[in-house]
Amino acid sequence: MQVRYLDTRCASSDEVKNFEYKLLAEVRMLGALRKHQSIVEIYGHQLYSKWVQADDDKEYKILQSTIMMEYVK
Repeated sequence: MQVRYLDTRCASSDEVKNFEYKLLAEVRMLGALRKHQSIVEIYGHQLYSKWVQADDDKEYKILQSTIMMEYVK
């Protein structure tokens, strides 16, 4: 499983967009490599966002991308 996080407090709108596009690009690439001998199975992917309360009572969003797959070593 591959998991990445992005804290939007210090991220620009371009960084958020690139985070989302990177997940989509990886999913497409892995889908194309599905028949490769070192990849057994791709189970799925997820882009998740969560609103978090900061110490100064402001809210910000944390993004999480996940790709679930099985590898052969």
